[in-house]
Amino acid sequence: EGSPLTVTPGTVYRFVLIAPDGKRHALGEVTTPAALQMEQISFLRQRPAHGPVVIAWKDLAEPARLTLFRSDFRREADGNEVHVAGSANDPAALRREIGGGLIRRRSGDWTIAPDFLANREGLTLETLGAEVRVEHSGRMEKTFAKESSIRATRLLVLRMEFFPPPAAR
Repeated sequence: EGSPLTVTPGTVYRFVLIAPDGKRHALGEVTTPAALQMEQISFLRQRPAHGPVVIAWKDLAEPARLTLFRSDFRREADGNEVHVAGSANDPAALRREIGGGLIRRRSGDWTIAPDFLANREGLTLETLGAEVRVEHSGRMEKTFAKESSIRATRLLVLRMEFFPPPAAR
């Protein structure tokens, strides 16, 4: 209740369960990832008229996972339009570690392979999605099950529109 919580980047948060009888039970702690701003990712809203499709990042303080995925369009024989929504969980998605690290630079770019963007088996690429995720695992108290976990995630999801050509509609 009350005012919304502001989560500060790079800060340790400790979680405590307060039982109805007022007893406090430590749950665990996690450090939030560094800031991740939209301005750090360059990804056009619409497919470029000419040239390759590129996603770029700049000054990422921590390693991040970049996932690219497709959403497709198909017209069935009876005229129905089907929109197949993609997600970062798609096994066919492209994945890459980006950002600051021991062997990675804080800034860079990735030119997307044309075969990933090509139309396939009756499917026309409608949108290309990009997910940039920075995740920190925390420490749980030993009183919890071994499988218990606590995690802090910063996530950006972007989409580039490709639009099926008018002939496909």
